Amino acid sequence: MRALLKTLAPLRRGIAQLLRVGRLIRVNDAKTIQMVQLETLSGEVIEVPRIQDYGLTSVPLQEAKGVVAAIGGKTNGYVVIKMDDHRYRLVNLEPGEVALYDDQGQFIHLKRDGHIHAKANTQLTVTAPLTVFEGEIKATGEITDRINTGGLSMQGMRTTYNGHNHSGDSGGSTGTPNQDMS
Repeated sequence: MRALLKTLAPLRRGIAQLLRVGRLIRVNDAKTIQMVQLETLSGEVIEVPRIQDYGLTSVPLQEAKGVVAAIGGKTNGYVVIKMDDHRYRLVNLEPGEVALYDDQGQFIHLKRDGHIHAKANTQLTVTAPLTVFEGEIKATGEITDRINTGGLSMQGMRTTYNGHNHSGDSGGSTGTPNQDMS
C-alpha cells in the first residue's frame, strides 16, 4: 500500500495544483500577453501570463481575484484563465443580458428588452455618423452644433432665429418671425 501511495504522490500533487485562486498584486500590460503577479491562497507569489478573450481586454485592479490553471498539472505552466472583481460587478442582470463595466461606475449594458444602456462619467463619444432608423432622439441636456454654427447650442439657434429679421422691400426691415422655435 505504501508503494502505491508513493507511486501516486506525483499525480496527487499535480491534481491538487491544477487550479488555484489568487489575489492580484500587479499587472504588466506592456506586452502582447499581459503578465500578472498573484498571491495564491497558500501565500505563494507567482507571475504568470493572463489569457483574455479575443476582442476584450482589461487591466484589473489590485485585489481582484483570478483563477490560475496549471497546464498539464505543472507549476511552471501556470496561466490565469479568469479574473473578476466583485467590488465593481454590475448585479441584477436578467438572464441573457451582457454588460461591460469598470470601477468608476461606467458601463454598457445590453438589456433583455432590446435597449442598450450606456453610462459615461463625462462624455460618450460616437466617432462615426450616427443614424437612427426608428424612434426619436431625445436629450435632457443641451445639444450643440460645433461645426456648422461655431458652437451654438440648439437653444442658442432658437434664440437667434426667433429674434432675426430681414431687409424689407421698401427699406427698413421686417418684423421677427410670426412663429418662433421655442
